[in-house]
Amino acid sequence: MKARRLTLIALAAGSIAGLLWWRRRGGTPSSPTPAQLGLADGSVHVLDSAGAAAAELEGLSVAVRGAMTEQP
Repeated sequence: MKARRLTLIALAAGSIAGLLWWRRRGGTPSSPTPAQLGLADGSVHVLDSAGAAAAELEGLSVAVRGAMTEQP
């Protein structure tokens, strides 16, 4: 009786773990988050990913990240 109960618990736990793994792996890849700028009036401006402004913003963020992680 005890072995049967332990087997059922292990089977249920394995099924739940398998379902979670399958859901995470089988999902469609998400698209990258677009660059967004918050404006003074509370609205949000979304930059076109192919535009020059988005490329410049990415370059600036790389430069800032490099400056922040630079060791003296």
